Amino acid sequence: MDFAAELERLKEGQLYRTTRVIAGGARPWLWYQGRRYLNLSSSNYLGLSDHPKVVEAAVASLYDEGFNAGGSCLITGHGPAHAALEAAIARHQGTERSLVYAAGYQTNLGVLSALATREAVIFSDALNHASLIDAARLSRARVVVYRHGDPNHLEELLRAEGGDSPRLIVTDGVFSMDGDVAPLADLLALAERYQALLVVDDAHGLGVLGERGAGLAEHFGLLGRIPVAVGTMSKALGVQGGFVAARAQVIDYLINRSRAFIFSSGLVAPVARAALAAVEVVQAEGWRRQRVQALAARLRRGLGAQGWQLQPTAVEGVPIVALVVGEAERALQLMERLREEGIWAAAIRPPTVPPGTSRLRLALMATHEDDAIEWALEVFGRIRSEWAHGEGR
Repeated sequence: MDFAAELERLKEGQLYRTTRVIAGGARPWLWYQGRRYLNLSSSNYLGLSDHPKVVEAAVASLYDEGFNAGGSCLITGHGPAHAALEAAIARHQGTERSLVYAAGYQTNLGVLSALATREAVIFSDALNHASLIDAARLSRARVVVYRHGDPNHLEELLRAEGGDSPRLIVTDGVFSMDGDVAPLADLLALAERYQALLVVDDAHGLGVLGERGAGLAEHFGLLGRIPVAVGTMSKALGVQGGFVAARAQVIDYLINRSRAFIFSSGLVAPVARAALAAVEVVQAEGWRRQRVQALAARLRRGLGAQGWQLQPTAVEGVPIVALVVGEAERALQLMERLREEGIWAAAIRPPTVPPGTSRLRLALMATHEDDAIEWALEVFGRIRSEWAHGEGR
């Protein structure tokens, strides 16, 4: 491959990416190159990454259990911390069992590639996360894509699919680049009607939605009814890792067939202890959930009133607000203009989103201050006025 030519092509298309050295990326204010910015890009939705109970649990475990699992979970890597975390997740999700992986991406790869055999058919939402798309490819099952969030189209495809092939319906819960949600009740009804296995990755709903923070399924009154519920601990829980919650037989099957679980070292104990503490905080401190939802709704309403194009969502309190501007160059211009003002908001471009839908993905945290959000709205309003009068670059 001609790497230089490919990199140049990315630069010409405004699609080139680099890493940046950022301090405080999980906090309401971050530092970059000596300057302080309001952070509207972090997925630490509840502000738990430095919560005293979470940090104390990790530190205590570090001294007691060390910082290495010592092997895969089937050899030496499954300890008391993992057992306690898996039991807590199962209770929180209303399922019989759960299984913890070292990362959310790894969880989707491990779960879907094990559950979907070569003979299966996967019905996948058009806007599913890359980890679900890659997992479907890795499974070597046949993939049928249905229109985003469209249960009617999904039913047409299910009805048209003859034969006895195993079927799986796979979807995000909260879609990470749009902030909208899957119609879970409709998808569950279709799964039951057509004998398909429903797999839901609720990475961005966990902790934020539902009476106890159990996620989108709880929000819709479906807690414990999703056959295979996947989540990550690197968003609202503020730590690291991923999990799948399901009935005992499914978990036992994954332990024996999920290569990403079998052939990977276990999550280190301090992270497992921190995640366990975070699950407990999610349930004990409901004000965090209420606050991030209120801030997200305030930002969404304010930006909408200014005339910005926002992706709609059925749940206003989802902490992701997608502000669509169109072309990649335009998204980069808005990102840079905001940085001039002291606001950090990431431009999302193809292939992460479809061409012509580049956007700023804004994310709220419970630890954001009201004044900061009001200031951000003032800045967005001023930039909107500049663009409306042709002053935007």
